[in-house]
Formats: sequence, structure tokens, C-alpha cells
Amino acid sequence: MRYAQVCHSVHDAVSSYLRRAFKLERLLSRYLSDKEILELRRLQFSTGAIISGSTVLQFLDRSFYPDSDLDIYVQQDYKREIALWLESIGYKMLPRKGSTNTNLQHALDEMDDLSNVPMIPPSSNVYPGSFAILEFSRGYSENKVQLMITEGSPVASVLNFHSSMFKLFDPFYLLTPALACVMNFITYEKAYSLYPGATFAARKSLVTSVISRPSRSHHLATERALGKYKARGWEVYRRITKEMITEDTANFSTGLRRVGDSKCWTMSIFPKLDFPPSTIPGNWIILAFQVLQ
Repeated sequence: MRYAQVCHSVHDAVSSYLRRAFKLERLLSRYLSDKEILELRRLQFSTGAIISGSTVLQFLDRSFYPDSDLDIYVQQDYKREIALWLESIGYKMLPRKGSTNTNLQHALDEMDDLSNVPMIPPSSNVYPGSFAILEFSRGYSENKVQLMITEGSPVASVLNFHSSMFKLFDPFYLLTPALACVMNFITYEKAYSLYPGATFAARKSLVTSVISRPSRSHHLATERALGKYKARGWEVYRRITKEMITEDTANFSTGLRRVGDSKCWTMSIFPKLDFPPSTIPGNWIILAFQVLQ
């Protein structure tokens, strides 16, 4: 990216390469047509929805995970727009385990009152930002779309990724650790990675929150989540050291961070849409660690 600043001709060449190398349509073609991708981006603008999870990791890493789902995060008040759009293009809601209900309207009606959706009990060890999940499939494709419905900001939920998750109407909670390598997301106009040096250069990921005294099911869920990213090539660290904060490639520095700051990797999504700039770069987070000498 710095090479692009050498001169105008180099800048144009680098920009051309980035548009070809990081093409959203290529990544999402498993789930959506080019026309549907543009429709989704317009919905992202009007609802504040974002794409996150393994999909964005693949986009920025230029890799391919055949078993990954498309995760769309949207705040509770805007769930209908995304869910009904998915239904309008041929996606069907899948029933939860142990249920035969595939009526999307019924599921959405039940979720209108948050008191009908089980919540994560308050805990100093669990970040806020609970999710309800609606899962969709289309035709005979094994690729699924998961609509992650958040109580608060979708961005805040992603920055606390895997820290407090539950499946809609399931009688148990699935609590797994927040991982730095999946703190990436795509808006209607840009892709963001909060820890690009650590994630894509050093191939390191830090567990940023854990559950104290987890049950056996929580422990197993944690190990599955960590094992998935270890198998994909990341070194997963449960504790941070002084060296991990100070080394150039890791970017695990403490203090105030902003989405889109100089430590982020920010990339425009093409083609550009004729919409005002996003307010997402106004989101601030504070990073603090207990450093082991």
C-alpha cells in the first residue's frame, strides 16, 4: 500500500491490482449473484448491516474455506429487511435443532419482543452484545447464510466476536472466546481489519476474552473454535506478552483505537455506490491487557 504513494502511475497500477485481487463478487458468488450482491450492499447502507466471520477473513487473506457460511450482522430493529430480502431471492429459513418450524414470519414476530429471546446472563467476564441466529439455505447448495441479529451495534458485537453467542430459542448458551483474527468486517463501502499485522503478516491471533470457570460444554465449544483457526494456519495465544505488544507486525498495542485508524487495514469496496460516507469510523474501542513479563 505504501508503494502506491511513489507516483501517480504506480498508484494507478496498484489500485488496478487491488480492484482485481480483492473482488467482493468473486468471494460471494457461492451465495449471491452479482445483482444480489449490489442489492445487499444497498440494504447494508439502509440498515447498518455488516458482513463478518470467516467470509471477511477469506476476502482479506485471499483464501478459500469450502465449509464457511456467509455471516450477516444486523441490529434487532432492522432484522426484517434483511430476512425478508433473503426469502425474496429464494432462501429458506432452516428449522433449529429439534424443531420443524420453517415459518420466517413467525420467527421474526417472536423476536420483536426481546423478552421472548433468551439472553446471556450478565457477567463481568462476558462482553455485551448477544446474538440471535437465523440460518438460511437456497436450493441444493450446502453454503448457508446466517443472519446474526444483535441487540446493539453490529460492529460492537464483531469486536467482541465469539464472546457471547446463543442460538435462537435453544435451551443452552454457547460461550466461546473472542479472537483477534476474526475482528474484521465489510460495510456497504469498505472492508476493515482491526489487527492486520497480527492476522495476515504474523499469522497470530489473541484470545481477547474468556469465560471464568466454564462448564464442560463451554470448554469444548472454546476448544472447537480455537482449533478451527489453528487448523487454518493461525497461532492462537491465550495470554499476551510484552514482546507481542511492542513488535511491529503484531499491532497488539494498548490504548484508544478507532475503526479505520492507522493501525487498521481499510479497503474500499468496488464498484462504489452513490451513498454518503459511513459513520462507522466514528466507533472507538479501548484495548487493555495484563502483560506477562
